[in-house]
Amino acid sequence: MKASHMAFSIDHEASLTLTGSSAEASAKTTAKATTQMYTADLVNSMALTLKSGISATIDTTYDHNLDIPSIETSSQASLKQNIAAMMEPGRITVNGETTGNGKWSIQDYSDEGTHKSNAEFNINFSTAKLTFTGETDCKALKSTQSLTAESVIFSHVTVEVKCESELPSVRKSIMFLNGEANIGELKVALTSSHDVELTGSLLGSMSNSLEFMAHPFEIVLDVKNKVNSKIFFPLKLTGKVDLQHDYGVILNSERQYACWFALARFNQYKYNHNITAENNEMDIFFHSSANGEANLDFLTVPLSIPVINIPYFKIETPEVRDLSLWEHAGFKTFLTTPQQTFDMNLKLHYYKNPEAHSFELYLEPVYNAISDNANILQTQFEQFRDKVVAFLKDSYNQAKSQYIKHKIDTSSLPPRIFTVPGYKIPMLDLEVSAFRAEMPAFSYFVPKEVSTPSFKVPALGFSVPSYTLVLPSLEFPVIHVPETLSEIKLPTFTLPAIQNNVVIPAMGNITCDFSFKSTMITLSTNAGLYNQSDIVARFGAASTSVFDVLNGKIDGTTSLTRKRGIKLATIVSLEHNNVEANHDLAVSLTKRSMEASELTGNTKTKPNVASKKKLKYMFNIPLIESVGKGNLDMNWALEALSSYVSLETSTQGKSDITIMDSYNFAGDLENEASFYLNANSLRSTVRTALNSTIDKQEKQKRSSNNNIFQFDLNKNLALEVSLRRLFATVDYTSNNNVNFASFNTNGKHIANGELDFVPLTSLATTLNIDASQPSSLGHAGLIQSVSLSLGSAKQSFTWSGKEQLASLIHACDYMVSNDESEVRMDLTGSVEGHLVFLKSVKLPVYQKTLWDVLKFDQITNKDNLQFLNISSSIVYTKNMDGQEYKIPFKLFETGVTFSIPGVSIAVPSWVREFPDSIRNIDKRIENPNVPDHFTVPPVIAVPAFDVPFTNLHVEPFTIDPKNLNIPKVITTTAFEIMLPGLPTISVPSYNVKTEYLQGKMSFLSFMMPQYEIRVSSFTLPKSFTIGDQTISLEEITTQFSNFELPTIVIPEQNIEIPEIALHLPSSVFIPDFGALSASLKVSSPIYNVSATTNLEKKDASLVTSLNSICTSTMIFLEYDLSASAILGFENGVMNLNGKGNLIHNDLKVDWQHVVAQNLRIKRQTPPADSMESRHTLNVDVASRTFFDANFRFAYRKDGITASVSSPSSGFLGVHLQRRSMSQLYGKLFSRYLNAPEKDIDVFIAKATLKNSQKLILQTSWNWDFLHDVIEGTKDRIPVMTEATYKFINKYHTVHFGFDLNRGSMKLKNTVSNAIERAYHEVPMSFNTLQNSIRQLSDQGKDMYMKASDSLMSMSMQNVIDQSGHKIRQVLEWTEDKIYTLLNAVRQLLRDTKFTVPGSEEELSSLEMFQRARRSVSRVTDRAIQRFTSIIEKISRYIREIEFTIPGTDVVFNGNEIIDNLHSSTRYAYEQLKIVVHKGTRFVHKTVDNLIHFIGEKGENFLTYLQEENMEIASQFDAIHAEVLKSSKQHIDEAKRYLAEYKDFAKLQIEEAYNLNMTDVNLGTVEFINIFQSHLYGGLNEFVDLMRRNSQSTAPYFKVTNKKTDIEIPLPFLWKSFSEWPKPSSH
Repeated sequence: MKASHMAFSIDHEASLTLTGSSAEASAKTTAKATTQMYTADLVNSMALTLKSGISATIDTTYDHNLDIPSIETSSQASLKQNIAAMMEPGRITVNGETTGNGKWSIQDYSDEGTHKSNAEFNINFSTAKLTFTGETDCKALKSTQSLTAESVIFSHVTVEVKCESELPSVRKSIMFLNGEANIGELKVALTSSHDVELTGSLLGSMSNSLEFMAHPFEIVLDVKNKVNSKIFFPLKLTGKVDLQHDYGVILNSERQYACWFALARFNQYKYNHNITAENNEMDIFFHSSANGEANLDFLTVPLSIPVINIPYFKIETPEVRDLSLWEHAGFKTFLTTPQQTFDMNLKLHYYKNPEAHSFELYLEPVYNAISDNANILQTQFEQFRDKVVAFLKDSYNQAKSQYIKHKIDTSSLPPRIFTVPGYKIPMLDLEVSAFRAEMPAFSYFVPKEVSTPSFKVPALGFSVPSYTLVLPSLEFPVIHVPETLSEIKLPTFTLPAIQNNVVIPAMGNITCDFSFKSTMITLSTNAGLYNQSDIVARFGAASTSVFDVLNGKIDGTTSLTRKRGIKLATIVSLEHNNVEANHDLAVSLTKRSMEASELTGNTKTKPNVASKKKLKYMFNIPLIESVGKGNLDMNWALEALSSYVSLETSTQGKSDITIMDSYNFAGDLENEASFYLNANSLRSTVRTALNSTIDKQEKQKRSSNNNIFQFDLNKNLALEVSLRRLFATVDYTSNNNVNFASFNTNGKHIANGELDFVPLTSLATTLNIDASQPSSLGHAGLIQSVSLSLGSAKQSFTWSGKEQLASLIHACDYMVSNDESEVRMDLTGSVEGHLVFLKSVKLPVYQKTLWDVLKFDQITNKDNLQFLNISSSIVYTKNMDGQEYKIPFKLFETGVTFSIPGVSIAVPSWVREFPDSIRNIDKRIENPNVPDHFTVPPVIAVPAFDVPFTNLHVEPFTIDPKNLNIPKVITTTAFEIMLPGLPTISVPSYNVKTEYLQGKMSFLSFMMPQYEIRVSSFTLPKSFTIGDQTISLEEITTQFSNFELPTIVIPEQNIEIPEIALHLPSSVFIPDFGALSASLKVSSPIYNVSATTNLEKKDASLVTSLNSICTSTMIFLEYDLSASAILGFENGVMNLNGKGNLIHNDLKVDWQHVVAQNLRIKRQTPPADSMESRHTLNVDVASRTFFDANFRFAYRKDGITASVSSPSSGFLGVHLQRRSMSQLYGKLFSRYLNAPEKDIDVFIAKATLKNSQKLILQTSWNWDFLHDVIEGTKDRIPVMTEATYKFINKYHTVHFGFDLNRGSMKLKNTVSNAIERAYHEVPMSFNTLQNSIRQLSDQGKDMYMKASDSLMSMSMQNVIDQSGHKIRQVLEWTEDKIYTLLNAVRQLLRDTKFTVPGSEEELSSLEMFQRARRSVSRVTDRAIQRFTSIIEKISRYIREIEFTIPGTDVVFNGNEIIDNLHSSTRYAYEQLKIVVHKGTRFVHKTVDNLIHFIGEKGENFLTYLQEENMEIASQFDAIHAEVLKSSKQHIDEAKRYLAEYKDFAKLQIEEAYNLNMTDVNLGTVEFINIFQSHLYGGLNEFVDLMRRNSQSTAPYFKVTNKKTDIEIPLPFLWKSFSEWPKPSSH
């Protein structure tokens, strides 16, 4: 196949050779492109051979030459690629080699490079290996890569990667990776390193390394990162940067170790830290250290700030000279020296104790259970092992025959040993022996014979023989099964001698040391907990600083003595210049008494404990002229009697502090709390009072105080809990007063709440908040009220709130209630505020404010608060009638009997098979009997039984749901609950009364009386028993000291159980539908809308209505809408009758829908027997300033009629009709104004089904009507433009007070005045520009002399390095600004909340966008799925179509069309991928050439500048004078052009103002004429084309100048348009 063109040519040759033993196929494609700028040659050769195997080769060469002189770009490239693949019975081999070279130049930059790569992949029956080498060499990049990967199936995997690169900024980069995974040794190892040497503006080295190893019982990880660099900044500044980050982990059975080291340095700024943690047999420690250095000399440099004028505020800041932040901002006093350092160390050490505590515990059952389960596990393992061995041998026998048949040797495989070393399980002291087993060997594939079928080519009479190939099949077969595999066993578990005790290690010693050193303060702390003869805890802290207030010392010691009882002693001492304190506490517990140094009490007739503490303090700090004193009293008392426990606490404190001899702080605190608990209730109260003031004292007059801050608080809380009721109340009141400088505020906050809960009866809760905070900035307030009430008769929830901020007020009320008559939900919201700022928003040209445009003056004034109120209500009125479904019952004098019908349910088969599956796992489980079906609810027979841990005996009884008897009185049996080790609980006998209540719903009422439960006295035990083992608490305490546990007796208690009433429903009541109504009202000074809708049931019909009315100062928004509908059901017939009316100032809409449908109609009933439905829609547009028009629409079962008419334009109608079951008729017609009674057909269409086998389409048209419409439109253009102008001018005059003519004149004058002002102001700017040019030229002369000197010493490499650094700075600055802008936008979108219409939820813009995106995504997904489904159905339908066009031999085959479409799509997609790949590669080459070109040409350009600089220097004075002269000439010309532009602009504005409606009409008519000529030409050409083509398709397709006839043969049967087509019988 050949294709030739002046720009390209393609030559394709292919051959196929078939012999008795082999088949060969080859193809060669040659493509050439020859253009002025681009020439290329592409040769591709392919060969495929089938002979006992498969081999294939692909050779591709590509050469091109690109030359674009216009942009000075050229390129030459050559590429060669060879790929060879071979598939034989024992192996698969793939080799690929790619070589390429090229040259490119862009303007003055050029480069050339070469690339070579080689890849090889081999796989045999057990080993797969991949090898890759690559080398790239050019000026911009030099790189070599190598990759070697080898895998032996189920044995090991090794990977080795190495890459060396060189770049202009990277002198050398070496990356190395070595990894190994060995299954037999259970070992994974990974080593990686990366070393880089940098050059240029960033000079230095970087190294990274990673070592990881994991094998049984040990994991090692070591990571090291280090950077040593020097950075060159502008202005000959340099910076030294050192970074280091190392961390490592070692985990094994003897040691667990982790470390982390980090270092960062920038010139004289340094920081590093080192963290180490380790756990071994002797101790556990954690060490951490950190230190840093910083030089703050820059703070000592004095600063000067000139006078600054702050815009808008008219404030001028004074001039500041020689301001030193170090001296004047206090840094010198605080930091003391600019050289700042710090050193921090932390050491936490735990020394383990070799001693241990032993506790007796009977462990023989545990050892026996482990031994028994180990034997069962060994048995199950052997069963599973035998199954696995049998499976492996079967796979081996199948694969062995194939390997022998094709002479493949597999005996050379070495044995593969899987080894797990022995280990020991801690705590249980179990030893697990080592595990060693030889693994079976697997292969990747099995050689299999594949035979191709033989066939005969019908057209050629040629027979293709059958070929037999031996190909590898990927199945992972077994090629070796060790003999020892069938004898493998689990490791041996060695149990130690049975020890009936548990050993717990004793506590060791813990120490902690922390130190912090800096130039300002030195802090050291230490703490320790020591377990010796006594348990001792010590802690201490010392601080030394240049500031006296930070100097101090604290020491403390706590000891626990265990000899002759338990004694706890604590000593704490504090030393400070202003405070000295000592604390001494001792608690002694002996066999017979307990003593404490801070507690008083007794244990005789009335056990109680009381504590009283008093604290007084006083301080004087002359440095800051501060003195203070205060006291704190804390008391608490505990009483414990047999009937109750009581706790009372009180705290009182006062403080009086004077700071800086000017400010006085005084405060009082009082807190009281009580707690009372007995067997039946709990009561608790809390009261808190707080008062605080801050006054400013005048030094001359101590008695004259100025109050700055005052705050008082009162809080009360009460709680009562019992089985009858839960009641809680809280009150909070606070007052505040702040008077500071010009700001003052005085607020009051009140909050109270109450909760009242009666179980099974009611729940009531209220919460009220009232906060008011008036201030000099405005008033702020908050009022919230929440109420919840739940009862059997009514449930309600109310939330009312009001917020105020200055003059902005927001209020919202929400209420939900439900009672016997209705369910209601009301929501009301309002916003109030001043809108006087609208008077400051003035519209240009009109000289009117938004306040005037929106006509606020008609209904309000600027001093009033403007409002926006929104209220909505939804009410459902319940219907008392309904249907009740009861459980069958019989009522007797002694009670009631229920009869619950049963339902039989079949048991699924998988449920019946489930017990068998469980028994297959554990044979000890008996096989249960599962029935085939069961009855719900079933009859339950309960035998006699004794309730555990009680003396209650239950007699046998039967629960029969079909005969369930409930007596009127149920008497319970008294019993006792006797739990081991706990007191006895006695429950008395009582009578439960039942009553069957009937009404709209039936209930079964249970009334249980009040009774008492008695809990006997109880002595706390000193020992307890678990199984056969008894644990004594006294023996445990003797391990610590000779302390004797006291005897504790809890007296007898009585618990009251209140009466309980339960009402269980025995029926279900479904009410009838009642009435549902909803209303919405929006009111504001300029806009009001009200909408109401109702839905109610009347007799057997549903009646609904909708009414809405809107009034506004903007007349075009006003409307009146009313609609109603009645939906009825009678004798199986559904009737819907609806109508609606919309009235607007310029529009009126009426519609009516009547639908009647027999729901019981059968599908076979003809449509004529169904009910008739109709729909009408009338739209009338009546505007005195715009136009009048009418729209009519009517629908009936046999057709649709629609029309549009206008008194000035005529009539246009559409009529669609079904004349019969097999014919559809439709037409588009018109009526002229001069003959309104005559119809003019525009377009007629008719569709007819003929003999159920043909579809006949007939259409006709009238070109004369189109001509009349266009000509009539041109004649009416003036009238139409005048009506549009009047309509716009009407509302313009209403809202702006004058017509469009006056508005255009105002616009013209405004623009002209602006041009005049600009004309007079711009020349002044020109003069300023002239002066600036003169100054710049003088400065430029000086700068040139300096630049000339630096140019002679400049090198191109420094320029490129500095330019790169500047570009990076600019990009980083731009990126930061973009991120700042994006964050600000994101924060604005997140913080700005909007209320979604129709919802109460407020959402931010981001949330609204995310929800919209999710919604659109869901819709898009559904659309894509729907579209895909439709395309698949169309594709299947087309594939099934096959017919012959009558009169021809052409066969239409849908299957072939779809296949050709798919192949074309795939070809286009592949071509697109090739084009994109080539384009990307071209762009990469172009960029590389451009970088090299810039560097090379830049050096030449710099040399040229240095040579020319000598000549330019002598001429620079003349150039300076010429610049001044030229600038003056250009500025004079600019002034002259400015005057000409002013006159031209004013002339254009005057022409635009003089434009009248006549010009608009003429332009519109001219446009219509152009459109008319093109439309007629296109229609005539289309008709001629269709008529010519129809001559070859007759008689199926006929076209004339006025009509078209189409006859379509149908491949199916279609009798009627009211039915779907049916498949043809042929």
